[in-house]
Amino acid sequence: MIRTFVCARERVVLGALIEMVRADGRVALVGAVAGPDELLPFAASSADVVLVWTTTDAVDVLTRLRVSGLAHRTGVVVVVPTVSRELVTAAVDAGVRGFLLAEAGPDQVVDAIMRVSAGEAPYDPRATSWLLHPRTPARTLGLTDREEQILHLLADGMLNRDIAGRLGIAEATVKANMSRIYHRLGVDNRTQAASWAHANGFGPVASAAS
Repeated sequence: MIRTFVCARERVVLGALIEMVRADGRVALVGAVAGPDELLPFAASSADVVLVWTTTDAVDVLTRLRVSGLAHRTGVVVVVPTVSRELVTAAVDAGVRGFLLAEAGPDQVVDAIMRVSAGEAPYDPRATSWLLHPRTPARTLGLTDREEQILHLLADGMLNRDIAGRLGIAEATVKANMSRIYHRLGVDNRTQAASWAHANGFGPVASAAS
């Protein structure tokens, strides 16, 4: 059987993962912890595969995995709430071999554990699409200087009114520019636009100064 270690911050999710692993005769639960700090010290020596369920802390968890080098010593499957180039790149940099979205069912999760144990690298197809397309320079999409400034500030987490104050323009102007940015990037909302910006090298707010 495949020795499996599970990790999830939410108690309900952790309990569900424990039951899921115990219910499948092909895998054996060897440990369960609530956070990466508890996971890293001993999981590599006790497990064939480590299953890590993340939520809004996905980037932080992946960063901790990269720094620890855990995924280079044992197979790691991560489950994330959404897909973006930032998350996929962080997972690859950390050495993660399995990448699933939270909508995956128990059968898919166990299948990923089995495949990682066998040396495969099961990534959700939506994640692999990010890997197949290089970063896109903003200029090639026709973004204006002002739109690039706004995108930088958006990526830094600023709201429309804060962006307007920083750039000395009306909030309505920011909204109009935001609509054009969404269209040019092919996204539907500010969360997707921010993910695109992070994945395509848009730095902190200081780089957006005019």
